[in-house]
Formats: sequence, C-alpha cells, structure tokens
Amino acid sequence: MVIEIAAGTVALAAVVLVAFLVPLLIRLRKSAEELERLLRRLNEELPVVLWEVKHTAQNLNQVTTDVARGTTFVAALVTGARATVFRTLQKWRTSLRTGLQVLRHGRDPHQQRALPPRS
Repeated sequence: MVIEIAAGTVALAAVVLVAFLVPLLIRLRKSAEELERLLRRLNEELPVVLWEVKHTAQNLNQVTTDVARGTTFVAALVTGARATVFRTLQKWRTSLRTGLQVLRHGRDPHQQRALPPRS
C-alpha cells in the first residue's frame, strides 16, 4: 500500500507539473513567434532607417559647414564695412577741421601762406 500511495503521489506530481508546464510552454512559444516577427520586421526596416539617419547626418554636416562659411563671410564683410566707415569718418573729421581752420584763420593749414584776398 505504501508503494501505491507513493506511485499515486508521483503520478499526481507529474500531472501538476504537466498542468503547470503546458501553459508555460504555450506562452513561451507565442513569445518566440512574436520575437521572430519582430526580428523579421527589424531586418526589413532597419536598413532603411540607417540609410535615412546617415543621410540626415550628412545633410546636417553640410548645413553646419555652410553656416560656418556664411558666418566667416559675414564677419569679413562686417570687419571691412567697419574699416570703411572708420576711414570715411576720419576723412570727414579731417575735412571739417580743415574747413574750421580756414574759417578761423583765413588759410588752409596745409598750405605755407595765407590765401590772397579776392578783389
């Protein structure tokens, strides 16, 4: 009788184990199928995504290069314009000083003698 009880217990344990393992194996199979579908989809879509990322990076590099060149060009223009404005202001200043000196003293300071009066 002990052998029959032990055999019954082992049989019951086997039934419980099978009852537990069957749903687990079914879920595992479904998960493996979903993983396989995901991997197939990645194999199809990943090259396209990588191509787009590569070209986006190349476009960004080109835009960055163009912006850097444009910035350098604008900086050169501003520097040149600033120098031109400075030279023009210096010429105006010199002209105004000369004009004021002529008005004050009746002569051009760059000439050696006074201008003769007009008759």
